[in-house]
Amino acid sequence: MTEHRQRGVALLSVLLVTALVTLVVADMLARQRLSLAATARQLDQQHLWQMALSGETWARQQLRDDLANREAPPQVHLGQGWARTPQRWDLGSGQVQVRIEDLAGRFDLDHLRVGRSDLQRARYQRLLAQLDVPAHDPARLPTRPGPGGKAQGLLD
Repeated sequence: MTEHRQRGVALLSVLLVTALVTLVVADMLARQRLSLAATARQLDQQHLWQMALSGETWARQQLRDDLANREAPPQVHLGQGWARTPQRWDLGSGQVQVRIEDLAGRFDLDHLRVGRSDLQRARYQRLLAQLDVPAHDPARLPTRPGPGGKAQGLLD
């Protein structure tokens, strides 16, 4: 082989090695970018989780304070401090809004349908009247088919 050809082969080898190194470095940089993005998402998720926990802690403390400031037997109603307006805080790059709902005040339609509570039925009929819905027997409320085709409650 002549010296001129050897230089050409050496130049091609150098270019090939340079291209290979460039590809490896580009892949490493892309992986690093993905890793940084994943880390940023995890940090954001942890930040949001801590904000949610702070809102939950505030709500729990509101309920405890409301219970401790009573002289009569404990009662829960929507006129208490916890049920008024939702609380909102701006915390750095985010915002927390807490609204507490009394889930015990909701109707269990399955219980109402099969139960014999006159008080629950009276409340249900008052609700229907307020909503301008014709009064009807709660036993006629729909069910969904359960195992074996037997009627099953909506939430069972």
